[in-house]
Amino acid sequence: MTMVVFDGYWPWWLGALALATMGLLYYVATGKAFGVSSTFELLPDWLRRRDQEDRDPTGIPVGAQLVFFLGVVLGGSLAAWGSETLAPRLDLGDLSVGFLGDGAGMWMALLGGGALVGFGARMMGGCTSGHGLSGCSRLEPGSLLGTVTFCAAAVATAFAMQTLWAG
Repeated sequence: MTMVVFDGYWPWWLGALALATMGLLYYVATGKAFGVSSTFELLPDWLRRRDQEDRDPTGIPVGAQLVFFLGVVLGGSLAAWGSETLAPRLDLGDLSVGFLGDGAGMWMALLGGGALVGFGARMMGGCTSGHGLSGCSRLEPGSLLGTVTFCAAAVATAFAMQTLWAG
């Protein structure tokens, strides 16, 4: 039996406080700006050459990247467990099945979407969290423009899906 901390999603302000705290602690620990895609990108490279050195080309200690990576997985799992929403599934819910179907079509769409997200993160020099949290807080023009674009695309996609789903 689990203790329910929140019923459903966390309050927005608590999520914002947690992200801000994490970003600040990451900066204090590494001297670098927070970014999820760069951490995921550098870990496999380090695993390939782990006997050569304990730092990646950016100078961030590999231990800090490993702690960050494990913290993302563990923190998300604990948050889901605390709200009793931790339930492994192989589908994305009714809305997803309505758009993508189920079975091989859904998996192909997810694989294609993941490839596009990975390509976009590399092309933009970071992902939404890196640009939105770290870049915008430093008022970097590319991050500000990127974050506005991400949000506009998300709103347009939500309206398009709602229109297609209702129609």
